[in-house]
Amino acid sequence: MQPRVFKQEHLPGLTRADLHEMMVAYGMLEFERRGAAPFMWIIKNGPHVYWIETPWQNDAEKEASTDILRNLMQKMNAEAYSFMTEAWVAVETATPDGKFPADVVPPSRRLKNERDDVLIIHTFDADGGFDSTRFLVTIRDNGRNYLGPRVDEGALGMVPSGRMWNLLK
Repeated sequence: MQPRVFKQEHLPGLTRADLHEMMVAYGMLEFERRGAAPFMWIIKNGPHVYWIETPWQNDAEKEASTDILRNLMQKMNAEAYSFMTEAWVAVETATPDGKFPADVVPPSRRLKNERDDVLIIHTFDADGGFDSTRFLVTIRDNGRNYLGPRVDEGALGMVPSGRMWNLLK
């Protein structure tokens, strides 16, 4: 795993929503060009924006890269960050009493027809605000995957969870 810094820009006045739209546009462009998107971070620190790609091969590298980025953002007093990743999601049905079985199979271990591929973009700021966008990915055998319609998921009802959530605190 070798993180790569792609560019720095001087962009004063950039908001969390602006940062989010930058990442959404980049994800859409990458799918149009390559049929895939890299795991990418955009970090805002004052008037500067850092684009960092952190490829990984396994969960250990994923955790290490997240820890490195968390430490970096905290040391630089970052104001906001956005991340983009492709992921698998699946629906699990609760029992009649509203609980989920203890032996739920994660999406990564399910058959392809039991999960969906998505492009997820989350953006957070130091005040706790966040934006979330998801695209369903249609997989093609020739690698020319494409994105479905954009779905902006509101903060209502969303509970922060996962290793990439709220790394500024």
